[in-house]
Amino acid sequence: MPNESVMKLTDDWGHAEISPRDAIPAGSRGTWTLVYRAGANGIPVGGSLRIIPPVAGFCRWDVGKVTAFAEQPGVCLEVQTEHVQPATWHHSNYPAITVVVYGEAIRPGGLVRVVMGDLGGYVSGRFVRAQAQDFAMPGTFAVFVDPVGNARFALEQQKPGRYRPVSGELTVDVVAAAPHRFRLSLRHPPAPGAPAAATLTVEDRFENVVRNFAGTFRLDATTPIPGLPQSIELSPADCGHKSFTFAPPPTDAPIHIAASDWQHEIIGASNPLEPGFCGDEFQAYFGDLHVMTGQNAHHSHAMMVGGTDEAIRYARDDRGLDFTAVTNPGGQWDVDAQIFAKHHAPHKFVTMPAREFGFHSGHKNAYLLDESQDMPAAKSAEELFESLRERAAIVIGHHPNTHSETDPYVGWGHHNLDVIDPQLEPVIEICQDRGSFEHDAVGTDNVHFGGFGSSAQDALARGHRLGFVGGTDTHRARPASSRTNLSGLDADDFLGGGLTCVLAPELTREAIFEAIRARRCYATNGARILLDVRLNGHRMGEEFKSDTASPRTLTVRAAGTADIARAVVVRNGQDVHAHPGSGRSFEMEWTDPTPLTDVVTPDGWVYYYVRLVQADGHIAWSSPVWVDWEDA
Repeated sequence: MPNESVMKLTDDWGHAEISPRDAIPAGSRGTWTLVYRAGANGIPVGGSLRIIPPVAGFCRWDVGKVTAFAEQPGVCLEVQTEHVQPATWHHSNYPAITVVVYGEAIRPGGLVRVVMGDLGGYVSGRFVRAQAQDFAMPGTFAVFVDPVGNARFALEQQKPGRYRPVSGELTVDVVAAAPHRFRLSLRHPPAPGAPAAATLTVEDRFENVVRNFAGTFRLDATTPIPGLPQSIELSPADCGHKSFTFAPPPTDAPIHIAASDWQHEIIGASNPLEPGFCGDEFQAYFGDLHVMTGQNAHHSHAMMVGGTDEAIRYARDDRGLDFTAVTNPGGQWDVDAQIFAKHHAPHKFVTMPAREFGFHSGHKNAYLLDESQDMPAAKSAEELFESLRERAAIVIGHHPNTHSETDPYVGWGHHNLDVIDPQLEPVIEICQDRGSFEHDAVGTDNVHFGGFGSSAQDALARGHRLGFVGGTDTHRARPASSRTNLSGLDADDFLGGGLTCVLAPELTREAIFEAIRARRCYATNGARILLDVRLNGHRMGEEFKSDTASPRTLTVRAAGTADIARAVVVRNGQDVHAHPGSGRSFEMEWTDPTPLTDVVTPDGWVYYYVRLVQADGHIAWSSPVWVDWEDA
């Protein structure tokens, strides 16, 4: 192979087009053809074409069986595919195609046709076609020429210019697939005397909103609701969602509303709603405290997509959340802060000004009560704590019991439990799209990663008094969506996600901050489960003193989005009692028979919390209640 100075290479590495590329339904199977015409340099023998399917937003584009054909006689093409089986996705191991040139070199102007999803062949014993990404957004293929044919060698990857980019029409417009389900999200009254609210959203099977939907849904409630519309009509002008308010009648049972559209064969039910579920002083408000977007130029690489404005509108208009936080790392705080302020509307929808900090000792999100304050820069958790100490701020550690799976020693690591500030950190993220971080027993209770001694239970055992919150960590600007395939987990195979429910007197930023500081909150892995847990009348998050003669009685009340399988009482990290469920409503009372002196730690305390498990795999975790031994 002559060296490049003798070849007198130019910048003309050819042109490529992919088809079809207009209005492709998300997740659809088919065949895509990439036509490449060589530039002035051609491609020498041993050189190759490198084709990378769309990877933005942790999306997977399955390439299926790949074949390649050259128009020029004497050219032989060898197709090599990587990471196509098993059909999972990881940000460093996405599918890729290499087409190596043998026989004759491809001359300038030579034509190569690469077919993804070609019929008549098998991949690892499976007859497969290509499948488009499941996320409704433009997907762009990347095409390169490797004139030497060894760009994939580790040493060559350190040399700039080994892969020469090819221009062309390489973006496929992926749109929502056919209507598959609806999401009817009920919201508790945002203030005393205010009505409840509902948001009806039509989705495909990948949680993409079907913006052009037209149809009529009939509404039926489990109890008569005066003024509830009999039907909701959506037109394309509604962009796939519609909200309405209603006054729920006084009831001591959860309300569910069913909706059905027989023409599209869509039927389902809402989450439960009961304004007095947690007593007269508090309502249950749901939100996502951990949302990533591609807003900031510093972090807008292929793994992050969408913008902060888009994420907040999705949370409010499509998901019907009560609050959300966009936690973009890096710069451009002023840009995000303006968006937070624009959408913040007390008693309607609350934004939580936030930013993510990635420390090797563990990732932490910082939340400010006022977005007009500057979000500090910090190179360590200790520096972050010091800069926030005089501010109205909260810090929450997230995905505590895992690490950067590509580079855990140089990248970010699991949490160092010595670096927790009790003044600023009242809670810990117990679940997200990577699963649960409740304990170290990988393979149980939705725990997929762990073993580092940095779980929520490990933190509690160290004496840290932390409540539980959840957030998705979505990288697609879609709060409450569990579709992001983090750490190689496939959203169709693993049940991930995270929501936080706060018990607050009203829907304001101040009330949500106060509830989180008081640990008057709980986490779910995506379902809007109502949960009320009290120990001797003390709510989740509270501390109280008790002597050995006083009983410790736990009361649990829950309303699920599916049948409740069981409630498990956890005492100091041990499952000590399980109570089976029956149906979507659940009540339990249990008195701990073990003497207090036998269960307290050497420091004289014991904690209790409840893990509520639904038959569909969704889980809710109450924040703990702590009992301090008072020696009478």
